[in-house]
Amino acid sequence: YLGRLSKHARKNVLASWAFEHGFRGAVLDETLLVFLAREYEARIHAFLSCALPWSAVNPYNPTLRGADLPPEMFFGRDEAMARVLNASSTVFVYGGRQLGKSALLARVRQSAERPKMNSHAFLLDIKTIGSPSGVEKDPDLLWSLLSRSAFQERFASRFGRVNHPHDVAERIERLFSRNPELKVVLILDEADNFLQADARKGFYNVSRLNALVTSTGNRLRLVFAGLNSVRKFRLIPNQPLGGVEVIVGPLEPKAARQLVIEPMRTLGYELDPRAVLQLLAITNYHPGLLQLFCYHLVEDLRRSRRTPPARVTAEDIETLFRRPSLQEEV
Repeated sequence: YLGRLSKHARKNVLASWAFEHGFRGAVLDETLLVFLAREYEARIHAFLSCALPWSAVNPYNPTLRGADLPPEMFFGRDEAMARVLNASSTVFVYGGRQLGKSALLARVRQSAERPKMNSHAFLLDIKTIGSPSGVEKDPDLLWSLLSRSAFQERFASRFGRVNHPHDVAERIERLFSRNPELKVVLILDEADNFLQADARKGFYNVSRLNALVTSTGNRLRLVFAGLNSVRKFRLIPNQPLGGVEVIVGPLEPKAARQLVIEPMRTLGYELDPRAVLQLLAITNYHPGLLQLFCYHLVEDLRRSRRTPPARVTAEDIETLFRRPSLQEEV
């Protein structure tokens, strides 16, 4: 904006117009530009903290999952991340629904993807493979997915087009033998149906994957993820599913507080300590529920024309919690 916005203009003109029309932009005027010129570190953060309170941006979105979750909305999970990334054997990640497994796996993929160091990571959703109600009931179809969506896409010139399990496994082994520095983390999300179907075949495909891990000297690493039911397969006698278990549960207290406080503060809303505690108690530190409650809290504040800076009280949280429509959504 080529001009100077007064405090009145920001609160009573820009903010009101943005809330009414759903404007999700950040306005830079001359006053803010001069202020940012004196900020030598974290300038983009300072800009957004000054501009977003007067827009209709809502960083909370309970429908996003996995790689769709913006990195600035991912908090905590440091220990789980370290265990997955540093494991020397197959990893099994499991937990309940909407607890952030897919978001964790997406972060693992981003951290493990280092092309300049010849280190790659593939994250594949294999929910339909082995599904008894789908067209991909045969767990052997995993290999055509690996070939098509991972190795062919990344190593097209050296891999070729193959789909048969034996051919795909042979090409993967050859790829590693010709490139002694190559490392790959293969993350298979929503693996419940696949493991169930492969168990009926004596874990034929899991055993073949394990053989690749061994033949590549652990330069190919496997990560299976799913609901808590994934764990039951490890209790089957003589199964090949040894490795590291990583349980994804509610957020750590510090991370849960960050998820509540930091995005709200960027929008110009400060939560009273009691409001934070009440919100954490209602959601039991569940990241999906925190996203849901905070999303509706921001929308309520916007609808009530409570323009920033403003405080959020425990009464605001209680009013939101008692809303029948929200309880049905939960």
